[in-house]
Amino acid sequence: MSSNSKIHSLQALRALAFTGIFLSHVQYKVSWPALGVSIFFVLSGFLMLTNHFNDSFSDSPIDSLKYSISKIRKVYPLHIITMIFAILLYIIIKLTSEGMTIKSICILSAETISNTLLIQTWFPSLKASTSLNGVAWYLSVMLFLYFCFPYIVKYIKKVSNKKAIVIMSFSIIIAQICVALLVKMFSESVYNWFTYCFPIFRLGDFIIGCNLGYLLTSKKASDNKDGLFKASIVEIFAIGTTVLAFVFARAQIHNFVLNVFQNWTTIWIIIATIWVYLFYQCKGVITKLFTNQICIFIGNISAYAFLIHYVITQYYIFVRNYMNWNFPEYINLTLIFVQYVVSILLSYIYSTLTKEKIETA
Repeated sequence: MSSNSKIHSLQALRALAFTGIFLSHVQYKVSWPALGVSIFFVLSGFLMLTNHFNDSFSDSPIDSLKYSISKIRKVYPLHIITMIFAILLYIIIKLTSEGMTIKSICILSAETISNTLLIQTWFPSLKASTSLNGVAWYLSVMLFLYFCFPYIVKYIKKVSNKKAIVIMSFSIIIAQICVALLVKMFSESVYNWFTYCFPIFRLGDFIIGCNLGYLLTSKKASDNKDGLFKASIVEIFAIGTTVLAFVFARAQIHNFVLNVFQNWTTIWIIIATIWVYLFYQCKGVITKLFTNQICIFIGNISAYAFLIHYVITQYYIFVRNYMNWNFPEYINLTLIFVQYVVSILLSYIYSTLTKEKIETA
């Protein structure tokens, strides 16, 4: 498979991840937000490593910060635009309920500052991290991950041993589990923020993605010769594993240790890594089926759609609740589809007007 074909298949996976996140925000009964977010982080690490492995990086933290800002720069204007619409919605909601108070003005001001600076995920609160345009917490985390990337790639180059890198990946997962156990013992609310939004915890997804990128694209890596049938069987098993993960994540478990694994990150890193690997190979019927022009198109503009869709869905939810709409299921599905199409359409228009091309990293 050519390099472009591999990029296309990974963009198709990005579209599927976005769709799962979108469905959760329109409150549809079938969605995969935690998996979608982990796919984004693992895929970002994977593509950053494969696209920039041979780049030279400075050891200076200032240079790393500049590098990080340069990676965010293309989507930052859209982040500000969508944040403004989110602020307007916040004000509308307050005015139609208890009104704007001094407290709500102070909260809005603090959220606006933290979101503008992309530091919202450093506050130990899920509500603060997902304030205003809630999905912007992802950019806050990515700003930190991009900052860390020069040091990650230097370390991988230094190790340059596939066995050691596999061990490091497993060690990261084990360390995350141990830390999650510790945090869970102290505070449930802090635990939810820590295992989902905290940038240092999310570093695990990103590093594992970088490691996977090195293992699959290093010159020493042997090409996978699996045929269509064998690869398709592997993909079917991957679907089964994913379904089992969903069942486990939603099960009512009263065992403390097992309950820790039901956070929005730990098991999904593993599932996300499996799917990034399979879509990179793109040898089975399932991955080939989804690597189509529609999915590739959506994947190419998903960075914009990710920021835009949340504002659209939240405005619709506000109007629906305010008007007390109660539609039949087929109308609800139609409205969900309309919101999806509008999100994609606005993303395409924005990308066309700004003439910006989002990197596949």
